[in-house]
Amino acid sequence: MILPDIILHSRVNRRWTESGLDSLAQCANKQHFHNFSQQHDVNYVYNSRGFRDDEWPTTIKELKKCIWCFGDSFTVGLGSALSNTWVNILQQQSGIRCINISMDGASNKWISRKIQDVIRTIAPTNIVVQWSYFHRDEMPNANLSDEDRRLYLGSDEVRILHTYTNEGSVLEEFLRFKSHIASLPPYVVHTFIPRASSADAFYQVDTTAMERSWDNIRDESWGNIPLTVPQLFMLSPAIRTELSNIAFNGINEYKRLKHCVYLPSILQRIIKCNAPIKIIPQIDMARDSHHYDVLTANKYVEYILKYLR
Repeated sequence: MILPDIILHSRVNRRWTESGLDSLAQCANKQHFHNFSQQHDVNYVYNSRGFRDDEWPTTIKELKKCIWCFGDSFTVGLGSALSNTWVNILQQQSGIRCINISMDGASNKWISRKIQDVIRTIAPTNIVVQWSYFHRDEMPNANLSDEDRRLYLGSDEVRILHTYTNEGSVLEEFLRFKSHIASLPPYVVHTFIPRASSADAFYQVDTTAMERSWDNIRDESWGNIPLTVPQLFMLSPAIRTELSNIAFNGINEYKRLKHCVYLPSILQRIIKCNAPIKIIPQIDMARDSHHYDVLTANKYVEYILKYLR
């Protein structure tokens, strides 16, 4: 068996009508769940390796030509019909067999390990990854199964995580992420789930009031207003101290900005890749009212197709 360790034992050859958040019991909006079910056939059929995919080709030569797709529940396509998942849309539009290696609750550590396994064994022509939440982790015990190593943070835990992190935490988060991808080849196409970072990737601050206040209080030596966290921390300690003591319209925005770096520019610096980093906003909802559906999936595929080899 090729790649014998890439298998999710609890899902081998299983068929479900609901899964995790995509269930009437756990979904965020029961009415939406009901309405969506009336219009779309959502079910989960897993192959002999436990992935929501057809059976894989059986030879290295065939597998090498495939597009290998990695991710978490967004790549599983939780809440969506199989035909509306980004992996299946990519397969339809490229005309190339796509392999789906994804798991609900997958951490970036898990995703990185699976990519490395495939590169070592298959060395495929194309790899596409949709990275998970940067704060998501896993149990350190490697003797556990992949599924048993998963760790889930609830909304209260995420809120606590945000409350007790300091200015350096976002950079530390990116450094941890960098360790997962440091050895990946540059032809890998990197995408990210919506709101992947605990720094709100899509946060856009209204800077008009901030700029007015900055111009009113700044010394000539201060320069232009810093609009990103890295720029803010490049100010001299004296200026930062003075800002903290001044009734500066927008200082609260800065407090929020410490968790709101401009994600694409940071990622472009830490990822060695041929494709530019682009954040795809979520524009629709799947049945569970959390994951995206076909409209957002199409946007991902539109981006991916430009950078396949």
